Amino acid sequence: MSIPARFPFAYTADVRTARGFFDNRVLVDTVDIDVPTMADAECPVVMTWRTSWDGRRPGNAFVAEHDKKTFVIRHRGGRFYSPVEPNDKGLGHLSEDHLPRRERHGYGAEGSVALGNLYDRYLPGGESRVEAVKKWLTGDFKRQPTESDILSRAKSDYLTRKAEAKKVASRLMVIGGVLHVEVCEPKFVVGTTYFNNRNDMPRGATCCPLVAILLEEAKFGARLPHFGMRRLDAKEETRTASMRQLDELIAYYDTRGTPILLHFDDLEISDDVEFEFDGELNRRWRVVCEVVSMLADQVQMMPEAAAMAWMRLRRVAAMREADVTREAVDDLYEDVVGLVSSIDVKDMDRQRLLDATEWWNDAPIKLEMGHLAGPAPR
Repeated sequence: MSIPARFPFAYTADVRTARGFFDNRVLVDTVDIDVPTMADAECPVVMTWRTSWDGRRPGNAFVAEHDKKTFVIRHRGGRFYSPVEPNDKGLGHLSEDHLPRRERHGYGAEGSVALGNLYDRYLPGGESRVEAVKKWLTGDFKRQPTESDILSRAKSDYLTRKAEAKKVASRLMVIGGVLHVEVCEPKFVVGTTYFNNRNDMPRGATCCPLVAILLEEAKFGARLPHFGMRRLDAKEETRTASMRQLDELIAYYDTRGTPILLHFDDLEISDDVEFEFDGELNRRWRVVCEVVSMLADQVQMMPEAAAMAWMRLRRVAAMREADVTREAVDDLYEDVVGLVSSIDVKDMDRQRLLDATEWWNDAPIKLEMGHLAGPAPR
């Protein structure tokens, strides 16, 4: 079964109507969607945990008991689902009743502002667009001109925003009457967290690794809300790992005498679910993505061989996390080495990325400055 609904999205455009021209307007339109429904038993709970702002040492409890937040993940057919979190504190969850239905007015008092978190988290485009959609959902957004008045659009991102809306809408599912959104396979991500003083840390310590659970793609540049909105990078200290590797992660830092914090507690994982995430593959993929990002503005000035190498890297960097394979990434090793070796020697990231290619497959690297270089013969 499915629920017929509409999914609003905001876009900007210069528009022409019978009454004249309107420059740089934020407008709202909708796409028709059918949201699948399932019973609880058809998509069972496979993971639960709690988080808190303060973090905890392994074996210890959270200090701030009052600030805990519970997460629940369901699983079916290799896909993971998480309840859409309402931004209305008075609501425990969102139901199918919060979805704007097709039979209602084109704009006005539709849905609920509680859907706002869905747009904040999954739809890009800037604050003005998110606010326009939120206002549309509660009937506060008064569009002038309306969609039916528009004769033509210019300088418009309409098609881009519509495609993004369809992509997000396709991830929605109503399970047991609760609105869920499909998320990526959960995985651990480790980054550096900073603090002024903690009684459970060595005297004078102001930072340490923090292990958190990520439900988005572990892609270079991904937003990490639990690290103060920082972005996922390709640095050595930033690590990712499968949900089955928590003990290995803790042991890794224990053997180095490095104290760590955990961003979660009461983690329970069903034995019936399989995790396919590969942290070492992800580490290589993030390096590929960083090289693509770093050299994007230099491609037009590159020699043809280097430009072609960059294009090969960009193709893999643009993949979805679930589609990236070891073969696809490892085939790029020589391209990565060559492009990194061409980076200005004064660039601080150059040596760090060269070090990354050292652990990639332990091949010694021979630098040929100014040329597309590859690994030295073994």
